[in-house]
Amino acid sequence: MRRVENGVEILDQPTPAADRAASLADVARLNAWFGGHALTLRAVARALRYLPPDRPARILDAGAGGAALFA
Repeated sequence: MRRVENGVEILDQPTPAADRAASLADVARLNAWFGGHALTLRAVARALRYLPPDRPARILDAGAGGAALFA
């Protein structure tokens, strides 16, 4: 697979609703196939172990497609 540098992500620009929905469906399908959510949640859980139990943590889900990771 050829690497694309300086490419424009379809979701980073104004996009027709149908194209946006199709792109987000692709992201969801790839996350299901490759375990994207599980891998990320496991890494977050590992990082949170270093915080004292009484200290709150905030997680920003930025640039994550439909923001379904922590929903």
